[in-house]
Parts: sequence; structure tokens; C-alpha cells
Amino acid sequence: MKYYSKALIFAAILLAFLSVFILTKSKDLNVTAETLFEQKDSITLVFTGDMMFDRGVRKTINAKGFDAVFGDSKKIFSNGDLVIANLEGPITSYPSRILMPDGSTSKELNFTFPSGTAKALKDHDVDIVNLANNHTANQGQEGLKQTRAYL
Repeated sequence: MKYYSKALIFAAILLAFLSVFILTKSKDLNVTAETLFEQKDSITLVFTGDMMFDRGVRKTINAKGFDAVFGDSKKIFSNGDLVIANLEGPITSYPSRILMPDGSTSKELNFTFPSGTAKALKDHDVDIVNLANNHTANQGQEGLKQTRAYL
């Protein structure tokens, strides 16, 4: 019974979120609830966990670009009607505090992602990112403001 209640609450929150998203973003995406279901009997939602673009991942981005860190994920994401991910930190113009000039990384957990992250997410078919996590405010209010502007 406890599991059923949690699942029901999650489903209600997800439905409310998708409804708000479709209603507020339909002009940007040229999609409505009707057109999303119009050509299909079902839709495919793809959820992914934390997306990290600092630390060693940022080192790879700097050396090889975003495609190297996304790998084959675009193949999976492109099969989804809606791809939702958790963005594990802010997108800012600030340099990393974790990736050192010599390529080593510090133990600090104060993330900032490269300004090209939003474009890379879009290029790899990520539609929605969650900002409600413990690293969103790592760069303060200005970092959050920049993140929203980049997205």
C-alpha cells in the first residue's frame, strides 16, 4: 500500500508537470497535448539521472567536445517523445573551480558547467532539465540566473 501511494503521488506530479510544460512550452516546441498523442497511441518518456559537466567530464569536453561525453545517448534520446534529465549544476560563464589548469580535479563540490552545455543538451535531444537539486545554487543567484538564460 505504501508503494502504491508513492507511485500514485509520483504519477500525479508527473502528469501535472507535463501538463504545465505542454501548456507553457507548446509555442516553442510546436506541440500540444493533442498533437503529442495525435499520431500515436502512446508516448515514450525517457528519464535520465544526474548530468554532470564539470570535474573530469569537463576535461573531456575541453579536449574532445560534448559529443565525446554524450556518446551513444542520442540514439536512445532520439527514440523518446520527451527526454527529461537532472542537470546536476549551474550553466555559467565562470571557469571551473574543480578542474585545475594541470588537468587534475579538486575534491570541492562547487560545480559550474560550460556555457555550451544548454546547446549540447538540445543537440542531443534533451527536452527538459530539472534544476531542483543540491548543486543548482553552487554559483549563487547569479549562477541560477545565468543557467536560466542559457536554457
